[in-house]
Amino acid sequence: MFAGMVGVYFAFGIMVSSIPPMVTEVRTDLGMGRGAMGLALSAWTAMYIVTAAMGGRLVDRLGIGVALALGGLSVAATGLARSFAQGPVSLWLAVAIMGIGGPLVSASAPTLCGLWFSDLDERQFAMSVYNLGPGIGSILAIFATNSVLLPWLGDWRAVLRFEAAVAVAATTIWVAIAIRAPRRPQSTVQRTQAPVREEWSGLLRSADVRFALMLGAMAFFVMHSLNNWLVDAVSEGAEISAKASSNWIAGAGALGLLLLFVVPRLATRFGRPATLVGTYGAIALGVLLVGFGPPPAVVVGVFGTAVRATIVPLLLMTLISADAVDETNMGAANGLWFSTAQIGAVAGPFLVGAIADTSAGFGGSMLLLAAMAVLTATLIGARARRAALR
Repeated sequence: MFAGMVGVYFAFGIMVSSIPPMVTEVRTDLGMGRGAMGLALSAWTAMYIVTAAMGGRLVDRLGIGVALALGGLSVAATGLARSFAQGPVSLWLAVAIMGIGGPLVSASAPTLCGLWFSDLDERQFAMSVYNLGPGIGSILAIFATNSVLLPWLGDWRAVLRFEAAVAVAATTIWVAIAIRAPRRPQSTVQRTQAPVREEWSGLLRSADVRFALMLGAMAFFVMHSLNNWLVDAVSEGAEISAKASSNWIAGAGALGLLLLFVVPRLATRFGRPATLVGTYGAIALGVLLVGFGPPPAVVVGVFGTAVRATIVPLLLMTLISADAVDETNMGAANGLWFSTAQIGAVAGPFLVGAIADTSAGFGGSMLLLAAMAVLTATLIGARARRAALR
């Protein structure tokens, strides 16, 4: 079950990073500026704001098997639709498809870990490791697009169709596994039949849940901005080609995946708040080097931003450890978290692209991301100190 879920999330990661490596080709073909492209790339995250909370509740109601299959099919559908885009509006609509079924993937993954791994350390490790799926998918998309797929397939539309086929294959494998998987033992916790608003209001009454939701929005502001614009920013700042930029970013992404095995142990030893503060400090330094450093330092900065791969599992562990979250509402809590987090995912790429189009350039964009990282670290540190004083 865990491996099949990671496979679907692998296809999800490919689709998230499908356009950024070839963003110049797509913008040129469709006649779009950076601001318009940033808006289009964030269309699926805009949909998440509306659909993710309900998607999480559907995971609780439909079960992980059905929910994840539907989510995988939406990943394939968005790839196919993107390949037929003819302008800003059609591209926005095509990208938005991922925001309809994608929440079923996002909420199913941590829910599966929460339900199938009862030991706390094992669960924390599983929630870090499952991010290898989208992480490897994203790295492969960034690395292989300019080096392999574009030369092999000829244009960006064919690349997107190929990636859609990968999503179909991953979803088919998941269905085969889920049908044959043994049933999980019945829970001793009574499943709630509360109306959706009552369930959400119960979660939102928890200060821990509200803080986790706010951190999610701030995290996605930084992460999605970097995912969408780092190739362009590094190419410009380091004065290298988009292909070389993609290769360096893919290498940094591989480092981020290795950190997924290290950070859970650091969090166990030093605590999640201290680990998150250190992570955001590294990101702030990295984006400042990308925005203002000389060409060699820009590449060093890319590797500083690699630690962002560890943020989501740390924040989701914070969420499911909240006092109001148990296994009867875990899917709803995860969906609510992703719904809120996508507010940052929509605002970030758009603002970074819009600022990059001004005289401030990518330097101004990276300064904004560094400020957000520092602010997040400050809030986490302050809350941890208050908790220690109680």
